[in-house]
Amino acid sequence: MEMFGGERCHVVHSHVRSERLYISAKTRRLRGWAFVVGSFPNADITEADKNRWREIAKEGTEQDFQDMTTYSNWLRQQPVDVQVSMVDRMREWSVQEWGLKISQLHRFSNYKEIAPGCWLPMSIEASLRKGRGEGRYDCVKTVMTVTKVSVGNGVEALKGMLPTPREGDKVIDSRLGATVRYPFDPDRKEMEIQKLAAAQREKDQRHLTDKAARVADLKKLIGLGLGKLTWMGGIWLNGRLPSDADLRKKPMLLHFWFKECGPCKNDYPKLNKLGDRFHVVGIHIPTKDLEGVKSAIEKGKMNYPTFVAPDLGDPSFVAGLPVREFPTCLLVDKNSRIESFGSLVDVIKRR
Repeated sequence: MEMFGGERCHVVHSHVRSERLYISAKTRRLRGWAFVVGSFPNADITEADKNRWREIAKEGTEQDFQDMTTYSNWLRQQPVDVQVSMVDRMREWSVQEWGLKISQLHRFSNYKEIAPGCWLPMSIEASLRKGRGEGRYDCVKTVMTVTKVSVGNGVEALKGMLPTPREGDKVIDSRLGATVRYPFDPDRKEMEIQKLAAAQREKDQRHLTDKAARVADLKKLIGLGLGKLTWMGGIWLNGRLPSDADLRKKPMLLHFWFKECGPCKNDYPKLNKLGDRFHVVGIHIPTKDLEGVKSAIEKGKMNYPTFVAPDLGDPSFVAGLPVREFPTCLLVDKNSRIESFGSLVDVIKRR
C-alpha cells in the first residue's frame, strides 16, 4: 500500500514492463499509472558503468554481452522467471546507483458515474520527463478535462468488456520478486501468495545455479576437438556432414535444437543465410519422430543438414556433448576445435 493522490492505494507492479498501477483501496478505481525505471541516466554514462552492467549480466547468465541490444534480444527469448530474475538484478543495481525514476506519470481524478456501475475519470493529468543532457530534464505536463459526456447504446457493451475477475480465473502475479500463477479467489490471503512467491524464488535460484553448472560444462570444451561428439547411431536428414577437406576451408556452426522449441525457430532464417561463412549443421535431440523433424525442416526451409542425435541414455547430453538448453550454438574452427558457444547472435558476433 502506498499513498497516491491523497489516498491509500494498492500498487500493482510489472517487473518486466516496469509499470505501476495505483488503485484506490477505498473506491477500487484507478488513480494513477507510472512508467518507473531504475536505469542508466541519459548522460554521463561512464565506462565503469558499462563494465559494471556487463558484469551483472554475466553473473546472471554466464554470457558476455557486448551491448544492450544483444542482451535484450537474448532476454526476450528466455522463460518469464529468468526475465524477472534478470530485470530484478539490473534494477537493484541501478536503483542503488541512481534511484528510481518516473519517466511517465498519469493521474486520474474526478470520477463520475456515466452509467450504472460505469465510472470514468473526468480529469487526466499526464506528465512526461524528457532528458536534456548533462543530467538535466524537462517535465512536460498535459491536463485533459472532460466537459461533456454523451452516453449511447455502447455503454453496456463497454461494461461487458471491462475485465472483472471471476473465481477460478488465472492470475499471473509478479509483485513479490517472483512470478507465480494461481486461480483467483477473493478470499485468498496475502500470506498464502507470499509463500508461493518464496517457493518460486527458490526455484528460480536453483534454475540459475543449474544454468551456471551447464555453462561451466560447456566452457570445459573450449579449445578441445570434437572427440566427444558422437555421430555413430544418429540419422542424417537434408544432407550429410561436410568432408574433412571442406571443414578445413571454413568454420562449422553446430545448432542444437528440437522441433517444438519456439526460440529455435527464430534462428532458422538467420542460419539459412550463413552458408557463405560457415558449414551450418543442425543437431536435433534424440527422437523417434523423424517425420516430425522432417516436417520442421521443410517448414523452416532449412538449407543445411540436420543430424538427429542417437539416444545415449542420458538426457543431459546430446550426441555426447553437455547441451541442456536450447537453442545452443557451438562454433568449431577450421582445425576442428571448439572455439565458442552460446546463442546464435553471440557466437556470430564473436566472429
